[in-house]
Amino acid sequence: MNYRDHNQVASRHRTAVALAVGLALTLSHAALAQQPPEDELLGEVTVTGSRVERSGFAAPTPTAVVSQQDLERSAPIAIAEALTQMPSFRIASSPTTANTFADLRRVGAQRTLVLIDGRRHVPSQSNGTVDLNVVPAAMVERTELVTGGASASWGSDAVSGVVNIVLRKNLEGFVGNVQGGISRYNDDESLLGSFAFGHKIGEKTHLLVGAEYANSEGVASTHPPVFARPWGEAGSVGNTSTTNGLPGTIYAHDVRRSTLSPGGLIISIPLTATNPSLVALRGLQFLPNGQTAPFGFGQVFGNRMIGGTSNAGEYTNVGGAVKYPLERYTVLTHVDHELTDDTSVFFEGTFAHSLTDGRGNPARNEGTTPFGATPTCSQDTAAPAGGRFRTTSASALGAITVGIDNPFLPASVRTLMQGGGINCFSMGRSWREPGLGEFQAHDGVPKMLRGAVGGSGKLGGSWTWDAYFQTGRTEYNTIRRFNRNEQKFRNSMDAVDEGLLRSGLRNNNIVCRINAD
Repeated sequence: MNYRDHNQVASRHRTAVALAVGLALTLSHAALAQQPPEDELLGEVTVTGSRVERSGFAAPTPTAVVSQQDLERSAPIAIAEALTQMPSFRIASSPTTANTFADLRRVGAQRTLVLIDGRRHVPSQSNGTVDLNVVPAAMVERTELVTGGASASWGSDAVSGVVNIVLRKNLEGFVGNVQGGISRYNDDESLLGSFAFGHKIGEKTHLLVGAEYANSEGVASTHPPVFARPWGEAGSVGNTSTTNGLPGTIYAHDVRRSTLSPGGLIISIPLTATNPSLVALRGLQFLPNGQTAPFGFGQVFGNRMIGGTSNAGEYTNVGGAVKYPLERYTVLTHVDHELTDDTSVFFEGTFAHSLTDGRGNPARNEGTTPFGATPTCSQDTAAPAGGRFRTTSASALGAITVGIDNPFLPASVRTLMQGGGINCFSMGRSWREPGLGEFQAHDGVPKMLRGAVGGSGKLGGSWTWDAYFQTGRTEYNTIRRFNRNEQKFRNSMDAVDEGLLRSGLRNNNIVCRINAD
């Protein structure tokens, strides 16, 4: 990466000229014999920062440049990955999308302006942000970053800075890059192909075409059944005790959830309970086929615990895919044509596609402690005995209150409830079943079309003109599949015996209460 302070460069040039003049007065004959040829004269150079009005400024806006060589050395799967080497550069992205946005100084992507050859680009989202992946990396000659306060001259969307992507408009021939990779855990397979072709047609027209394809298989969840990364077990617990001599926050390996289990965990029998039936219910977990077993607690801190023999993989991170699979491709065409020696026009067209398709965090219902108080039971007073106590949930993530009349409740548990004198208990559970577990996210830009035409030229003297017009259309998807419908979920958990509710006689036909009323 090259950091260029244009004021310092100009100062060095002035010093060199003054020195050359002094030598010429002393050694006139030698100076005359060594006049520089005309082809060494510096031509017109335009950089992003030079477009800023500098009245009131002592120096031009500093411009940081990432060259084509820098991009090639870093071998990024996207331009943004190479730009993150810049101290002030950050990217705004999400594991549920393949779009990547510039976020200089973390002020927000909406405050970082992205230009292509000094021109604005059609937004990729409704908030005006531009996906950096719309430009094939092989077509990029350099990238200029302006992060000084003067960048606000471009408007409120450039308060934190400007990213200007400069294309290789003088490319002759074909350049390309193909790379693939895989993680040390044999996942996250990635493939990238980026190509650019440039050709001069006749004396006045130049064609530049680029294309890029990228595919990444992503990284699955650290939770069961995949356990994609061993560091998923690391976490922290909050220690509220003032007498155990431990710090307020404890960081440890093998941190698990203590108020739920894959089949359900009873979490509303306090430690002070002495009734044998209640003691037997405390920490009882539900297993497949109507079986139950004591839960293997570790060192409990609220709704988390360190270690234990149960809940292997029920780690405290949110779950879901660590990195979502993505597929994107883009095609960009740029044509320049010289009308005269001082006037040229251009056309530019872009098509881009960028989508992800991965699994999000699983649904959970849990409490704040595994040894909570007995909840308030909900009743259907119009129902006959044996079908009155309901199974409910106060919130989408809170514990489930299971009534004693739930027909799915094992007889052994119902007997213990009767012996303990309770008609309901709180239960925590994680949900991984199809339609109830990890939802699927399908986000991104299935299609973006853009066209731009414009021109530039000289008006005489130092006056120049530059104008362009562009139009485009962007489609953006935010799709969630298998997301739990809370209303239907709550209706389904409040199950009853249809015969009992309608006629007072059980027929073992278990239905939702809402359908039996």
